[in-house]
Amino acid sequence: RRRELDADFEGALRSYSAALGEDPTRLEGWLGQLWVLYELEEHPEVDLWARKALEHFPENPALLAMRSLATFAEGRRRDGRALNDSALAGKGNCDLVWLARAEIMMADNARVGEECLVHARILTTEPDLNRLRSAGICFRNRRHRLALKELQELTARRPDAAGAWFLLGRVYDALGDILHAAEAFGEALELTPGNRAFRDTWEEFAHRRRGIGGFLRRFFGR
Repeated sequence: RRRELDADFEGALRSYSAALGEDPTRLEGWLGQLWVLYELEEHPEVDLWARKALEHFPENPALLAMRSLATFAEGRRRDGRALNDSALAGKGNCDLVWLARAEIMMADNARVGEECLVHARILTTEPDLNRLRSAGICFRNRRHRLALKELQELTARRPDAAGAWFLLGRVYDALGDILHAAEAFGEALELTPGNRAFRDTWEEFAHRRRGIGGFLRRFFGR
């Protein structure tokens, strides 16, 4: 989970894979692996591994929810919605089921998506990770103000979460708030200076925003 909070998705994937190699009956390992694959936009892999996990946990709502996200993202939206309905109808709903519902509802421009995030927060056992995932959903669906609120609260609570700072920078950039974006990217890079994805995004941002001159140069050496 620590790696996810730092947006080190490749590292998180290795950790989850190693855990499943030791014990393939650990549901939390499957769910963590599937969400990380989803963040990496490996949608066919999400569907493949969700199917494999369902062999161990038949009709599990969270696994069905991950299949619904993968199917929806691949363009089979009707099938994705149907799988998502099945996930919600299942027993043992968890926060991930409602996060998946929020993603699909927001993609359809349905305001109920925000209510789904509230349900997810009520059910979660990992509030920091839940908030970061919620913010990612909002950002992907251009609900930037809602993402901003989530991330401001998360970085206040967990100032060591590099992934939250990085996403906050992307949100500020999307909103046109260049100075706050630069500050947030700078925090992310200071926490994890070796993260290549962070640095690539920072350099692309700095190239686009050279008009703020000295302020950017102060961070650019990081």
